[in-house]
Amino acid sequence: MDSKDRRYISELRTVLDTNLDYYEYMLMRYFNDTSIDLRGSWDTQWRNIGFDIPSDSDLLRSAYMNIIKSVIDSLVSKLSNQKVRPYFNAINGDWSTKRTVRNVQQYFDILFDNQKINKKVATAFKLACIMGKGYIFVNPVTYEIMPLPAHCVATLQCEERYGQAEHAIIRFLNFPTAKLSDYGVDYSGNNFKCNLQLYISVPEKKLCIIVNSSVVKEFKYDHDTLPLVSLFFTSPVFGTNTTSIVQELDGIQTQVDFINSQISAATQVSPINQTFVVEGSNLNPKDLTNKAGTVYGIKMPPGVNVPPVVSVAPRMFDPQWQSLLDYYKKTAYEIIGISELSSMSKKPSGLDSGVALQTMEDIESDRFETQVDHYINAFVDLAKLLIEVLPDNEDILPDSLNTSSLKWKDIKKQSDLFKVQYSAASSLSKDPAEKIKQIMQLTQIGLITPDKVARYLDMPDLEDAYHNASAVADGVSQCITRAIDEGDYSVPDWVSYENLAQEITVIQNELYSSLTDDEKNNEKILEAIKRLTMLEDNLATKMEENGYIQTQQPEEAVESESGIGIAPNAVEAGDITSTIEENPVEPNDAMVNEPIDNETGEA
Repeated sequence: MDSKDRRYISELRTVLDTNLDYYEYMLMRYFNDTSIDLRGSWDTQWRNIGFDIPSDSDLLRSAYMNIIKSVIDSLVSKLSNQKVRPYFNAINGDWSTKRTVRNVQQYFDILFDNQKINKKVATAFKLACIMGKGYIFVNPVTYEIMPLPAHCVATLQCEERYGQAEHAIIRFLNFPTAKLSDYGVDYSGNNFKCNLQLYISVPEKKLCIIVNSSVVKEFKYDHDTLPLVSLFFTSPVFGTNTTSIVQELDGIQTQVDFINSQISAATQVSPINQTFVVEGSNLNPKDLTNKAGTVYGIKMPPGVNVPPVVSVAPRMFDPQWQSLLDYYKKTAYEIIGISELSSMSKKPSGLDSGVALQTMEDIESDRFETQVDHYINAFVDLAKLLIEVLPDNEDILPDSLNTSSLKWKDIKKQSDLFKVQYSAASSLSKDPAEKIKQIMQLTQIGLITPDKVARYLDMPDLEDAYHNASAVADGVSQCITRAIDEGDYSVPDWVSYENLAQEITVIQNELYSSLTDDEKNNEKILEAIKRLTMLEDNLATKMEENGYIQTQQPEEAVESESGIGIAPNAVEAGDITSTIEENPVEPNDAMVNEPIDNETGEA
């Protein structure tokens, strides 16, 4: 490690240590626990509970209303209902891009489900609500995906303000030494915990593992970005400076704590009732004293006749204290934008109709539009980061009959040809009535056949339905891909001839329209068009042999301006479908190719 790296590490450690007290206080406020100690050996140590509110030793702990936790949990619960997954759209790709993207989509659907990414992103967003920012970290050594609090991550503000961070330290306090072997570190000491740090430098392409204060191992980090996805409660104004819910409600929470302590003291110190006894009577005040009240002896003015005993039930505190407490609670929710319906599962007064409730929910959703964008984009950013960080030579999916043996380097080569967007998770509603409605709609458009309706009533996932509906198209795409990539022009009997002919024409037009001034690129495109024409010739010959079409040999071959020959039969390239029977079969039924009788014209 050179002196430049040491300077970066020293500066990043200063960032971690400087902000640790701030993040520790934020966690104390959220948990209502002053025993949290991020520097100590243990996360918490029992201490007296309370935030600078004096308490007498003869009083019990006052009632506590954790408004901060209630608001944060309500907001996180609201956003976690957004079931998001990254969606890969090969909008600018060719046939091979579409094949690659299909495998990647399947990989990420499986990964996000197995790794519980929805839960991890929700945890990172909760940390952002508490500390202002949270992180999703893709460990470049173990490839583990984990949410990280802000006190574990240090970047340089100067880099964040004028671009993106290129140096970072990821610190794991009290890391178990037994897990150092996951990082290729052999530990022979007696301690069962240590301070593990990962120093990452993007410009130097370097990753250093630091145990306590010593660099024990170095790796090559050959990526263009840090393995971090940032989430914020509010968008940073400059660099990474932002606010958190704890910051915004800290003052209100302090007032709520103080009012509760005053009310608690009044309820504990004030007697339930007070009894007054006239001095000189035959009643002794000591005989009437009890735990629930206090007895006082009084002298009455001369000539005043009163009963020997008078009981009074005093008011514990002024009602204004309760009004002030309710005011601060209401203000806390209004500042953040959480409604009573979200925070307490309670219908606000005055909203009696379904339309009014829906309007209120729409207004509340608009209030958190920025937070929703941060939350959803985190899934897309994580998918892009995984494509960048995962090893080039690793397979995207395990070898099986239904997957192609593609590697991550194939994705990175074509990353500019597809877009990573987001979409809702492809699952049916849990509500039985809504689920049946969705299934009926899918049946009407042909995605689910009537004989499989009962099956999907018990199956929440729709991927199987989409897979069945696209099976014919997938088979056609495989034929075209093999023809272009490998020069294999064979047409299996089970492939839909009609769909294959149509798709050949579409791709030929797509390729022809993509011709540019780049001679090398044009040569590749023209070669692909030529191979598709040969596949089309083979398809026409096969259809003629099986009695699907009648052809006549032309007098001479026709040659196009591009030098590519037209199919050597009466059916020109792309016009095979015009000779097929007038009523084509549905796509799902086209897997079975029925021969046509040339004399009768019937199948």
